[in-house]
Amino acid sequence: MSIEAKVTPEGANAVIGSASNQVITNGTLTLAESSNVALNIHPAMVSSYSKEGTDLTLILKSGETIKIINFYPENAPASHLFLVNDEDKLIAVDFPATASDGPLVASYTPQNNSAGFLSLTESEGKESTPGAMAALLGIAAVGGGIAIADHHSGSSDSDNSASPPPSEDSTPPEAVSDLKIASDGSSISGKAEPGATVGIDTNGDGQADVTVIAAPDGSFNAPLTPPLTNGQTVGVTVTDPAGNTSPVISTQAPDTTPPDPAGDLQIAPDGSSISGKAEPGATVGIDTNGDGQADITVIAAPDGSFHAPLTPPLNNGQTVGITVTDPAGNTSAVVTTAAPDTTSPEAATNLQITSEGTSISGNAEPGASVGIDTNGDGKADITVIAAPDGSFNASLNPPLTNGQTVGVTVTDPAGNTSPETTIQAPDFVEIPLIHPTNGTTISGSAEAGTTIILTDGENNPIGQTTTDVNGNWTFTPTAPLPNETVIVAIAQDGAGKNSAPATITVDAIAPESPSIDPSSGTTLSGTAEAGSTLILTDGNGHSLGQTTADADGNWSFTPAT
Repeated sequence: MSIEAKVTPEGANAVIGSASNQVITNGTLTLAESSNVALNIHPAMVSSYSKEGTDLTLILKSGETIKIINFYPENAPASHLFLVNDEDKLIAVDFPATASDGPLVASYTPQNNSAGFLSLTESEGKESTPGAMAALLGIAAVGGGIAIADHHSGSSDSDNSASPPPSEDSTPPEAVSDLKIASDGSSISGKAEPGATVGIDTNGDGQADVTVIAAPDGSFNAPLTPPLTNGQTVGVTVTDPAGNTSPVISTQAPDTTPPDPAGDLQIAPDGSSISGKAEPGATVGIDTNGDGQADITVIAAPDGSFHAPLTPPLNNGQTVGITVTDPAGNTSAVVTTAAPDTTSPEAATNLQITSEGTSISGNAEPGASVGIDTNGDGKADITVIAAPDGSFNASLNPPLTNGQTVGVTVTDPAGNTSPETTIQAPDFVEIPLIHPTNGTTISGSAEAGTTIILTDGENNPIGQTTTDVNGNWTFTPTAPLPNETVIVAIAQDGAGKNSAPATITVDAIAPESPSIDPSSGTTLSGTAEAGSTLILTDGNGHSLGQTTADADGNWSFTPAT
């Protein structure tokens, strides 16, 4: 149908029904001042009203839009809008006195005045809409909804007989379309019937958690707080001003939320499998070698449980990393767990004992405890910790110089012990010690139980003797050895092994007489052969004490009394 309008100035005595008809073209009517505006439109044909600055916009259920320019003139009263019923009587459309931009709530008041338009039935040549006004009675809705404030005038004009009740609006609006949820899940938008209420169910309980009114062009946009970022299903319905609701349309929120990390992790005692809990349906990645890449993947069951075999079994205390990746590709934080350690460390290698038998060294598992058994009883007598590079060094006290078998084991932090590795200590005889001698008696010390073989510097035999249990020995030649005779002593053990030789030269010449400086008796001093021992006695031969001349031959002695 063509939309016609009648316009009279606001406040004038002009009868609106007598005004001339104007055909609205391109859906726009422009007012020069505050006016009374009548349109040949039935209220039931209107879907919504909205204020946009100084303009009033009507959205018809047919999809047509009518914009009345300057309906709300600046610094002047608002204009008044009238529609018509089936009998060409005016119906006043009342809006809030103070209206802000956006959808408007309208109420209707029937008038007895004739609109002066042709009957809607005559103008369209089709059946009237009986009951349409009755359907509007008592209805009120926010955001472009329609309400009837009164359905009769105060006049008793017999010509104002009630029109037949129009039929109710029971047709659901079309379902929402063009649904989009922002990539960050912060808002949802789409298209719906202009002026209709859009209900948005964000938690799946079938109830609208967010409601907005579709704009005159049908668009809507609603914030989602908090944002939906975990792939939630969002249901959207459209409810028109008559209360009819469209079918639900669903859409998926983006899924940018990583799943929870895996929990309840357990590795079998023999290291043959791993199990735990994760997001149902998610992919569980298992990194067994620490390179950050999944070596095994399994899908979590509907109850979230997962189980994966480990081939070969992990039984050396390895650190296993587990991630959970949901179907949207979001990956959880890594959770780690340690495999059981039931593997013995490798045996010690590169064992060495110093030639003097004073220390032992080698290589073992870094951080492991190295046990050293020096007496063959199967128990560690010495323990050291292998360095980060696996090396170790331990002192042997007393030194091992008699060919002893030394056993070495390696025990890791989990208590697993390696096989024993053995090494032989060096087997040698200690070099004997010879005391200074004047050639009359020769004495010294050596390893207990060894035989001391004495020769001169020309390898001529002098004699031999045996050390006692304390290692002391003495030998008296058949004749005193001449001065400056070189004595060579070798110690030989019971197995016939000889020590390295020790030598000393016979000193058979008595030192020159010492000199004694005059003394008051408090301190005695003088000179003598360097290194010689000064033996002091009184005139009766009683000992006063003794001292040794220093490198320069000087000596001193302080008697006790």
